[in-house]
Amino acid sequence: DRLEARQDDDRIVAGPAPGHRDHDERHRRRRVREPGDRRQPDEPQPHDMDHFQPFLDYFARNPEWAIVVVFLIAFGEALLIIGLFVPSTAVLVGAGVLVGSGHLPFWPVFLATLIGAVAGDQISYWAGRFFGEHLKVLWPLNRFPQLVVRGEEFVRNHGGKSIALGRFVP
Repeated sequence: DRLEARQDDDRIVAGPAPGHRDHDERHRRRRVREPGDRRQPDEPQPHDMDHFQPFLDYFARNPEWAIVVVFLIAFGEALLIIGLFVPSTAVLVGAGVLVGSGHLPFWPVFLATLIGAVAGDQISYWAGRFFGEHLKVLWPLNRFPQLVVRGEEFVRNHGGKSIALGRFVP
């Protein structure tokens, strides 16, 4: 499947590339007009990613903030427990769209992501080394002791592969 980031009326548009079956289908499909609906029935439906458009536009105009946000998201996503609540996928994919479309430079975004992820991983590692077994009695680990036991057993059985799997598979 082909996704494309393209310039459209001074905006970055993320979605299926023209000519791709999803793009053509999306523009052929017509919305059923409901009572009180002011849209014309022959207008194409909005893209599923339209709610990201204001953010893409802002970060395309302010690349320095995009780099800061990418760092913070990569950092937060790698932190112990906090990473469960950080919406990293949408932000990092959006940054990738901006890099691919030429609105953000590759190396600063790559370095910010790398440094943020490594810093978050290191803080999580040292928190584990410092607090050790005490972490098991803190929320949320204390609510799921059977999962903690299974996780420890998995790491004992699979070693470094389990760490790589846990780090890079969402």
